Amino acid sequence: MTDFMICPVCQNCNLSESSDTQYYLCPSCGCESARDMTARPAQDYSDVEWYGFRWEFGVVAEHIRGCSGTILEIGCGEGYFARCLPSTANYFGVDFNVKAISAALEHFSTRAGGFYFSTDMPNISEEVQALCMFHVVEHIPRLREKLDDLICTYRPRLIAISVPNPNRLTVMQGVREAWDYPPHHLYRFTHHGVKKLFASLGYMLAHVESEPLGKDELREVLINRFRWKRKWAKRLSSLEEIFPTCLLPRSGQASLFIFRRVWESS
Repeated sequence: MTDFMICPVCQNCNLSESSDTQYYLCPSCGCESARDMTARPAQDYSDVEWYGFRWEFGVVAEHIRGCSGTILEIGCGEGYFARCLPSTANYFGVDFNVKAISAALEHFSTRAGGFYFSTDMPNISEEVQALCMFHVVEHIPRLREKLDDLICTYRPRLIAISVPNPNRLTVMQGVREAWDYPPHHLYRFTHHGVKKLFASLGYMLAHVESEPLGKDELREVLINRFRWKRKWAKRLSSLEEIFPTCLLPRSGQASLFIFRRVWESS
């Protein structure tokens, strides 16, 4: 069982029962926190974790384009976000998955520039320009303590995080994915909860955006909600090939938040 009864995200309200018996619900920020905060074993991620390009990588790369400082990514996997950055970037990627780090090192072995990957946290003397964590924070027990430690150590000017979109089509249609449960996801965040969490850590919201609807989410709904046969659903083309991205609803898999340190904005 969890060892807290106030919300670990906003710390403003006692937790109450959630409609999902594996979670508590915060009436103030709307986030859900797992009753059992035991994280999934690291070895599981080495065996089955998916790595590849994510929608939010390009958005963040464009947002920090031209920055001269260090970019630190926690949970870098095989370095797909780093591949979106210019060769002039000064980048450190950290992941506990040894196989993923080896793949990243192999890919960047022939690429010039300051790209470094390790299973250990780096010793960086100067302030970090951007701290990035894509689909990471929902996995971390005692999240506030970990974030506070990272901020104190690296003093990032910007923090970019992505989490599962609470308004994604699958959830809205009652088709919650198998990966959105403990011990894989210890939190289910709302946009309001994420903003409150980082405001309490000294960061103000600079940008928030949710991913456009993708074919994978639409397929899951058609199969599980509307009982389409899987072979029919697999015939769906990429939605971007049919509709301009600007016309797609923002009900895809991820929500992206970019925060700026408060005293940088004053």
